[in-house]
Amino acid sequence: MLLALAVGIVLVAIITPNLKVLEDMTPEEEEATQITPLKAFGLFCTASTFLVVLYIFIDYMAKIMTVVLCFSASVCIALLFTEIMLNAISNKNHFLIKEFKVPCLGEMNFAYVIGLFFGFSLSALWFVTRNWLLCNILAIQFAFVFLKTVRINNLKVGILLLSLLFIYDIFMVFVTPMLTPKGDSVMVTVAQNLDVPILLRMPKFGDTPTQACSLLGLGDIVIPGIYILFVTRFGKEVA
Repeated sequence: MLLALAVGIVLVAIITPNLKVLEDMTPEEEEATQITPLKAFGLFCTASTFLVVLYIFIDYMAKIMTVVLCFSASVCIALLFTEIMLNAISNKNHFLIKEFKVPCLGEMNFAYVIGLFFGFSLSALWFVTRNWLLCNILAIQFAFVFLKTVRINNLKVGILLLSLLFIYDIFMVFVTPMLTPKGDSVMVTVAQNLDVPILLRMPKFGDTPTQACSLLGLGDIVIPGIYILFVTRFGKEVA
């Protein structure tokens, strides 16, 4: 089920058009969304370091990550809601999409404000209930926005990124039990004890209900996903 959901997220990212809300980016901002070899190495080092820090200080870091990710999920929902309104409303002077300036925040529109309200409400509801379905909804927003904004434009960069994160996965899952005092797998321990919307969860249904869930990290979706999107764009350009 989780595999089907992951494939669905990538397929939707492929068949949907580019986000209109990102069309006004400056060349510098567009460059910031592209993964270079240096950024690939930086992502590998940052992810490795951060995962170890999470493992050591998980009780403290979990609270900080919960707040940060709830805020980030709300912004992603606002972004997608604004995108829906931009595609649904053709009148540029409609009050929902007409932009206005907010001190210290820059330009925004009412659609974005409404999206933020909806996003914060959904995040707050998940925070209170810790429902796995709400967690999945927030995680899907992250994955989709990441796939639509971050990209690779070079085959070598894609291969480098996939290779580095393959090493990262193997080391953190299978090698770290040999290095930790209790024989814990760093990645598995963090995934099982960190209840934040960067994991897709699916309860295991058998003869009797169970609290156990199958887990799939967003990294296992978005990293292969941006490579697949690159191949798809390349195929359309040379066709």
